[in-house]
Amino acid sequence: MDNKIIAISILTITIIFFGYRKKSARIKLHELIRNPVWMTNFIVVLCFIAYIHFIELPNIKDNKKKEKLSESIKRAVIALIIALLAELNLSIAPFWVVFVFSYFMHDWM
Repeated sequence: MDNKIIAISILTITIIFFGYRKKSARIKLHELIRNPVWMTNFIVVLCFIAYIHFIELPNIKDNKKKEKLSESIKRAVIALIIALLAELNLSIAPFWVVFVFSYFMHDWM
């Protein structure tokens, strides 16, 4: 568990550091946050993820359905992270996101 936390922390800090250093990424992030349509959709996605994780998954009795739903959410979260990084023109970061999640959290993806 400690290796996972360290790997995710290093990845997050590195992406934030290089993303903040890149002026175009900062500007694009501010544009996204100020866009009410994007922000509304982002909040809906976060609420959907929270609903599935905290309300729906604990109540599912069928293990096959539970695993399928869990895997779908995991992959969707990775896709959301990659899409956001692509929108910010951080083209190398998705590689590291996929590598870290695949290697350190092999049971997660």
